[in-house]
Amino acid sequence: IAVNLFGEKSPEYFHNFSQSLFTMFQIMTGDAWASVVRPLFNDDGSVDHWVALFFISYVLVTGTVLINIVVAVLLDEFITAVSQERETRANRKAEKEHTTVQKLAGALDPLLATLSHFQTSEDLGKRINSLFT
Repeated sequence: IAVNLFGEKSPEYFHNFSQSLFTMFQIMTGDAWASVVRPLFNDDGSVDHWVALFFISYVLVTGTVLINIVVAVLLDEFITAVSQERETRANRKAEKEHTTVQKLAGALDPLLATLSHFQTSEDLGKRINSLFT
């Protein structure tokens, strides 16, 4: 669009598609864009409202798009960091529970060994009674 609109008035910036693309990228980044746009105004120095409308709307739209891209990237990184943190906490909790179970099982092993080797129900009763006396 810029080639068709401004190619004749400013061929150093809008002569062909590649020059126009680079110029529009320069305007999008804000790099000396006034020096590109001001020569496109009327010959008497007055503001051409269509030129102003074109470039102001272009800057606003591209700025909004770029801000949305940055926000999307930051949000994606934040979500990734949160999920990694949740996973790390879950792993720590599972490891802590496993360690606790191992400690408890280790403390009860002698008791279980005594009670698990019974011959009859009377033998089991005697072994239980011997624990409490």
